[in-house]
Amino acid sequence: MKANLKRYFCQKEIAFVLLFGSFAKNEAHHLSDVDIGVYFLKEPDILDIGEMVLDLEEITGKRADLVVLNDLYKKNPLLSFNIIQNHEVLCVKDKEKYVDFKANLYLWYFDHEPLFRIQKEAFYERLKNGDLAKTFEIGRKYKNS
Repeated sequence: MKANLKRYFCQKEIAFVLLFGSFAKNEAHHLSDVDIGVYFLKEPDILDIGEMVLDLEEITGKRADLVVLNDLYKKNPLLSFNIIQNHEVLCVKDKEKYVDFKANLYLWYFDHEPLFRIQKEAFYERLKNGDLAKTFEIGRKYKNS
């Protein structure tokens, strides 16, 4: 499967392609989907992405999730960080873009990591207190102070 994916992507106008998720970690099972991150040389339209997903599903015989990597580190730094931590390179046509993506991702992620930690701690606190599905007024905890 990976050889077929490499062959497919090396014919496309892309900078690089990463396999991530269960297939990259060799933890895939019969229900696993294929997670692919693509950094496009030019902005793809929705039809291009849809066609590529259909091609990927035909090649792999699995459901395919395609993530556009262009500026993903700004839009979803946590997903970007998880992808880069556990990925397998399928194709790199533009090594400079690949290196820039990784460098920018790490800079962006570590600049924002303290905020992610605070959000995670607040989430677990709400979960522990049974407040996860409740809504709060802004400043509720401080109204009677």
